[in-house]
Amino acid sequence: MRLKDKVVAVTASSRGIGLAAARACAQEGAVVFFAARSPEQAEIEAEKLRQELKERGTYQRAILCGGILLP
Repeated sequence: MRLKDKVVAVTASSRGIGLAAARACAQEGAVVFFAARSPEQAEIEAEKLRQELKERGTYQRAILCGGILLP
């Protein structure tokens, strides 16, 4: 795994390209921080990914979530 033991922050990670990037990084073994304007949706997607990786037996690292506050 090329990203094993790396920490990756992905913005706009609750949907679209950002979500795809976050999923790909997690599948490569990275610790992923989901950052999005909708932290609730990011948490839903992160939990789906956690469960998927656990079912495959490849969940090794934390998947974290946070919101982006706009003025």
